[in-house]
Amino acid sequence: MLKDRSGAKKLYKAHKTWLAAGVVAASLLSVSALGGQQVSAATGDAQTAVTETAATVKDATLKNDQAQAANDIAQSNKKVADKKEADTKAASEQANLAADIAAGHNDSAAKTLADATTASEKANLAADVAAGHNDSAAKAAKDAALAKDQADATAFISQSDATAAAGKATQAQKTADDAAAAKTTAAQQAATADQALAERKADTAAKLAAKNAADANVATAKQVMNDHPNATTAAAYAASQEIAQAANTALNNAQAAQIPAQLVADAKDAALAVATTKASDAAGQATIAQNLVDQKQAQADIDQYKANVADKKAADTATAAAAAKTALENANLQKDIAQGHVDSATKAANDAKTALENANLQKDIAQGHYDSAKLAAEKANLAADEAQGHADSAQRALDNAKTAHGEAVLDANKKGDDFKDHQKAEADAAAAKAAQRKAGYEAGLKDGKLGAESRADDPAISKQVAEYQEGYAKGFDEGHAAWQKALDDKAAAKEALRKTGYEAGLKDGKLGANSRANDPAVSKQVAEFRDGYDEGYAEGHAAWLAGLKKDDTNPTNPTTPDKDNGKGDTNTDSNKGGNTSDTGDKGGKTVATAKTPAAKAAKQTPAAPKAKAATLLTTGDDNNVALAGVGVVAVIGALFGFAGDRRKRA
Repeated sequence: MLKDRSGAKKLYKAHKTWLAAGVVAASLLSVSALGGQQVSAATGDAQTAVTETAATVKDATLKNDQAQAANDIAQSNKKVADKKEADTKAASEQANLAADIAAGHNDSAAKTLADATTASEKANLAADVAAGHNDSAAKAAKDAALAKDQADATAFISQSDATAAAGKATQAQKTADDAAAAKTTAAQQAATADQALAERKADTAAKLAAKNAADANVATAKQVMNDHPNATTAAAYAASQEIAQAANTALNNAQAAQIPAQLVADAKDAALAVATTKASDAAGQATIAQNLVDQKQAQADIDQYKANVADKKAADTATAAAAAKTALENANLQKDIAQGHVDSATKAANDAKTALENANLQKDIAQGHYDSAKLAAEKANLAADEAQGHADSAQRALDNAKTAHGEAVLDANKKGDDFKDHQKAEADAAAAKAAQRKAGYEAGLKDGKLGAESRADDPAISKQVAEYQEGYAKGFDEGHAAWQKALDDKAAAKEALRKTGYEAGLKDGKLGANSRANDPAVSKQVAEFRDGYDEGYAEGHAAWLAGLKKDDTNPTNPTTPDKDNGKGDTNTDSNKGGNTSDTGDKGGKTVATAKTPAAKAAKQTPAAPKAKAATLLTTGDDNNVALAGVGVVAVIGALFGFAGDRRKRA
């Protein structure tokens, strides 16, 4: 009987493991194709190759299954035809032996028996098909449950991404609040600096008033002395001496008041400079904070967009879950239909048994069917020949499918190896470029910090690769900027020291005091302070000498020196180019020539950085290749598993 050797149920039981492996491989390939988005051009080619290979393998598997089914059907038909021929021959022999006794009954009974047997076999085949439907329904239910689990996992991931985005947005708001507070503090510091400036202006005005009063007293004393140059009476002389003493006292008081006022003003200038620097730094920090807020706001917007995308994915996942639920319900419906087929097959088997019993009762009247049986035998032979042709076609189709499958597997393996080699080459090239860029950056940074000229056109640099030249240009720009800043800071510090020394020397010179160039308070200062002091003292002392020379001139004869000037002052003012000499009763010291600070070093213009070579970002998912390999192995196993079983049965 057919059900004892082969059939759909036996075929399914023998290869259900390989069928399950093939289904799992197809699922993995589908998930990989849907989830793996490739950015790199090389990765896209590899993914396309894997997809094409999967399609080729799928087509080959389908053709193989079709060929296998056709072969099985052809073999089944041939066995049925052979059995019919044997039954017909037996019936013919029995009819010939019993021709005199059961003329028309034997062949008819044999045919009826063969029909009943065929009905029984059909019932068994229907039962096997029903079992296959049942198993398919169970698989569909399992696939639906798996789809639901995947949908739930995707929804959970989307919710997690949305929560993370909300946390980032909260952090960005906190950063913005901190930046606003820093900005308010900077404004307060600026207000404090303005108040200090106003106080300094008020103190300067007071100092100027005190100086004007002192100058007035000195002028009064000098006027009295000029009005009575030849006083002979004791009263006139005493009056002149009293006025002169009052003038000197007022002058000394003014000078004594001027020094602390100057110190206070200098202190307030320093405080104002500190406050201004702090305000500038605070404003810079506020600007940086605002930029950070803007950047984080942009990041928050991006995170919100991602959250929206995640919400849409969650909605799509819910839709997929609903579809999976519908598929599960359909699978259950198919299961019920399959059970109905099983019940129908059972009823058909019972009916066949009843027909067999009826056939035994009708055996005596079967002789009339002999000619029909002979015609059926001829048709059976023809059907057997056709079945053999179908079997041969199926075998050829199977051979072609195996050949196509083998070629597809070899092509897939080759493309997978090429893709791996390409990825490794790109990674090695990227690492080499990064190393060259780093080496060039370090060399350029070193040259820039030393203040040297850019060596971008030097063959030692220009003949290097583009990445090395780019790194050198960037490093040189940064190093040169740092070197230039150090020079500017040093020059500014020297200028400030020179200005401070100049103001101190100018003050001493205008007071007519001796130069303090050899005083440790001056001589131990840096060279810029000393040069400024000498320049200021020379200018102030020249102004003081000019004032004395004007006071010593005889008003009656301006060309005749004042005879009462017993101090023997002889002043020479030749301050034509910043040099002043003083030879008198002030100690006979010579003021040093003021030095002009050296000009600042010219800034070097860094070489323009060369355009960076365009690089292509390489990304991808190596799991696609592994999944494709698993699928290929599973499909090969399924194909050759069927082939091996057919050879055993053959």
